[in-house]
Amino acid sequence: MTRRTDPLIVGACFTANTRRPDFERLKALARSAERGTFAALSFTEPPEQFEALTLMSALAAVTERIGLIATPNDPEPYHIARKLASLDHLSNGRAAWGVASEPSSQRANERHDLVNDLWDSWDDDAFIRDKASGRYFDPGKLHTLNHKGEHFSVRGPLNVPRPPQGHPLRVHTLASEADTALTIRVADVIIVEYRDLPAAQAFYHDIKQRAAALGRNPEHLKILTTVNPLGSTPYDIAEHFEQGFQTRACDGFNVLFPDSTDAIDTFIEHVIPLLQHRGLLRHGYSGSTLREHLGLPRPSNRFSASILPVTEPAHAS
Repeated sequence: MTRRTDPLIVGACFTANTRRPDFERLKALARSAERGTFAALSFTEPPEQFEALTLMSALAAVTERIGLIATPNDPEPYHIARKLASLDHLSNGRAAWGVASEPSSQRANERHDLVNDLWDSWDDDAFIRDKASGRYFDPGKLHTLNHKGEHFSVRGPLNVPRPPQGHPLRVHTLASEADTALTIRVADVIIVEYRDLPAAQAFYHDIKQRAAALGRNPEHLKILTTVNPLGSTPYDIAEHFEQGFQTRACDGFNVLFPDSTDAIDTFIEHVIPLLQHRGLLRHGYSGSTLREHLGLPRPSNRFSASILPVTEPAHAS
């Protein structure tokens, strides 16, 4: 089998706790993860009583490169689009949408397409802000949305400029076959539970094939396996990561850590150097945005398709 040359993706996921709110501790976790060049950080649940997007906005101010995955607790497409676009601007292109499972696949599909359309309601260069002429934006680069669907009624445009990443990344955790169909269509990253190697390879091959059948570039859909390193030696962890990655059972790993810096600092000290020595992991961030870290293209604005072709299908047929 040909050795992979694309970088291994490693994310840090911290378990929530019931202790009193302590932002200094959460800030230390985020800074440790960034020091270890983890691609992104997330939490299993919003820690303590912090709202997820508010917390990630605060962490954006104390980090520079690491991606920030937040799961909004508001189901409305306009609010999701606005909050994540705001986080993407605040973080200079490091936001990701942690997508919660949705019982209704029709409702979930409609929500996802609406969020995309809202992010595309302004062209990248729509805002002129020319005091001399009094022109704030170019009306020809505004795309008004007036959607009345089965589940949502939304009027745009969004009151935030187009995000630096075009679309903040979508990170899906699979829970059902209905989730899988939507995920293959729209996700940038899939997080799955641990499987044995043959099952993981079969799943990986199936997902990539189904993405290609929809006209997507399968390399633009990343699959990460959740792992808990507790009780394993650094060598065993590095072996497991290399085997899973090189045999195409996954594109990387979402590593679970408790909410203290001891565990992640130990991982950074003992495991990260082994992965770097094996040529699996970068020694630094490859870009400034989360899309650049993961080697993913920036989506074109689908409403400007006549000028900039859309690289991925925007809607289900």
